Amino acid sequence: EVLHCSTWTPALPVMFVALYAFARGLPPRLHAGWIALGCGATAVLVQYKPFAFGMVLAGLGMGMLVARADGPRRHARRLAFAAALAGSIVIALPFLYRIATLYGESRGHFAIDFFRLPRLMLVKFSLDDLFNRAATAVVGTGVLHEPVVLAAATVLFLAGGLGVRWLGVPGVIRAAIGRASTPSVWILMAWTVVAGVLVPFVLVTEPYQDSLQFYQAALYVLWIFTAVAVFEHTRPPRRAMVVALVVLLAAPSSIHYLIEKSHDGPNHPLIRMTGSELLAAAYLRELPVDSTVILHDRPQDPSGLAIVSERRVVLAWSRYVTGSDERRDDVDWFFHSADEPDPSRAFAILQRYHVTYVVDHTDRDRLHPAVLAALQPVMQMPGLVLYRYAAK
Repeated sequence: EVLHCSTWTPALPVMFVALYAFARGLPPRLHAGWIALGCGATAVLVQYKPFAFGMVLAGLGMGMLVARADGPRRHARRLAFAAALAGSIVIALPFLYRIATLYGESRGHFAIDFFRLPRLMLVKFSLDDLFNRAATAVVGTGVLHEPVVLAAATVLFLAGGLGVRWLGVPGVIRAAIGRASTPSVWILMAWTVVAGVLVPFVLVTEPYQDSLQFYQAALYVLWIFTAVAVFEHTRPPRRAMVVALVVLLAAPSSIHYLIEKSHDGPNHPLIRMTGSELLAAAYLRELPVDSTVILHDRPQDPSGLAIVSERRVVLAWSRYVTGSDERRDDVDWFFHSADEPDPSRAFAILQRYHVTYVVDHTDRDRLHPAVLAALQPVMQMPGLVLYRYAAK
């Protein structure tokens, strides 16, 4: 199944292996073994980073359409691109079939929405009011207002997003034309960049904003064009200075990344568990797997109780589960039911989900008194009481 979290780390080596293999296999060299390796690496991207998979496929497809060659090689190059495209898709079919069969259950779906990334950028940096006021001053509030805002936002988005990589843009344009003298892999990479930049301006993911990952695939490949621009268009005496300047201009984003990542690690863990929670989880881990169901609050948080106890919970990570809204409402209501006049819904929740144990965090949960009277305490610890529930 597709892996969704923090997968650029394994995806980048795989993507660059694919590009390297296509560099060795596509014309003018034309080596079937290298093309096969490129197809295999591209197909594996479906599992790690389907966004990158789609952009590499777009590069292969456009290469097949635009690549030109002289004399008898005129058709060979396009056939090689077609073979690489078809081979990548065929090898990826098991992954693609699995994605297609699970798509109806997925919480994330593709949708058409134009200029989503620039609009999100304006909101994130609190620039939307400023851009709207500026557009109003220039063209008023009529039909041209939104196009002017989006055009200005797009200019800012691309200027800041590409940054120093703008040095590689002329190389992308030259390679994308597909001249006979242009090596095939450069055409492939150029159209991978173009697709990665253009696709998120049309195709978006809902409800999770993953559209940026199309764009990220372009940014990674664009670094190759940037490096070539620096090394091919500067002489050795100046080259070191230009390289140092490029690194310096790229440093702010790296510094920002390090600052953000400094919040991770042992001092800022994803999950915190109290001593009482650990003791409760240890107790639950000794119970039968098939007949133990735990009800705890905050189901949208990573559940340390579920992980350590290795027993089922009524709901965990509900935002990633299709159709979980009703269950989440039930859990929230149950743990805030103290002031409700009728406890019947609370008992119905216990029976509907076959609950056998309830975790009560006494400092934040407010269970209905009638429910508490029906529960049997099995562990009482600071800040937590573990109850057993036996349905009548």
